[in-house]
Amino acid sequence: MNILSHLYLSKPTDQMFGNFIGDFVKGKQYMQYSKSIQEGILYHRAIDEYTDNHIITKDCKRKISKYLGHFSGVAVDLYFDHFLAKKFHLYSDKSLTQYLDDCQLHLANYKNLMPDGAILVFKGAFENQWILKYQTLQGMHESLRGIGRRTRFDNNLLEASRILLDNYEFFESSHHSFWQSINQEKSTLISNSKK
Repeated sequence: MNILSHLYLSKPTDQMFGNFIGDFVKGKQYMQYSKSIQEGILYHRAIDEYTDNHIITKDCKRKISKYLGHFSGVAVDLYFDHFLAKKFHLYSDKSLTQYLDDCQLHLANYKNLMPDGAILVFKGAFENQWILKYQTLQGMHESLRGIGRRTRFDNNLLEASRILLDNYEFFESSHHSFWQSINQEKSTLISNSKK
């Protein structure tokens, strides 16, 4: 899962903040946060584990692994955020812009608790509007290029744009089915994240 999906699956509470910083809090570092933020971090991990082990995401990664190798998961996460952003009106009464403005205001209350990496993502996601760009194929291309440049390892992430375009209906259908599945499991994932 990528940023938008993690935000959407959270309530605008400490849970959302914990879920937002989840990629930047390793191992037992989560224990330095309050109980409710810890639960958000553990919820982030539960979402990622559920996603990584789901048959639909495994099929998606398998379809592109010969082109993207280890970065297949990164591409699929972004593809899924693309479809969520593009069809956000189906999932929320708010526009994507309004929803992201609300998330930004909420998360800004926690800036002093954000790890350095999360601060950079916060600025990129909201101030540079990365997530809004996910709605379009051009925006996806720019996002994939940016991630490819920032990573320390050789990658072929620019190829991920072409792959998405060539297999658009497959990934759109996969996202739709997966999104139904994870929303049905959401309460279980939240319960399992409580200590």
